[in-house]
Amino acid sequence: MATQKKECYRTSIVFSLKDKVGALLSALKSFKKYRINLTRIVSRPDINKEWEYIFFIEIEGKKDSPNVKKALSELKSNTCSIYVLGTYPLKIV
Repeated sequence: MATQKKECYRTSIVFSLKDKVGALLSALKSFKKYRINLTRIVSRPDINKEWEYIFFIEIEGKKDSPNVKKALSELKSNTCSIYVLGTYPLKIV
């Protein structure tokens, strides 16, 4: 039986949030809504803005795929700033 190879992609994103109750939950809801898996999340305080935080996340999928585009659009409306660092192939399975 022949198996098909599937390329897996990850997209790296950085965004900042204000310090308020539920801010991170509100920001990440779109990934659940569009069934996008988060593979990494790291938080750091923003050294330039008191009580704001910077989050680095990696998600499964290409930044140009329809569901990722929709999720990023919703994420943008819940953040102070957002930067998509890029998409890269993870491995061929």
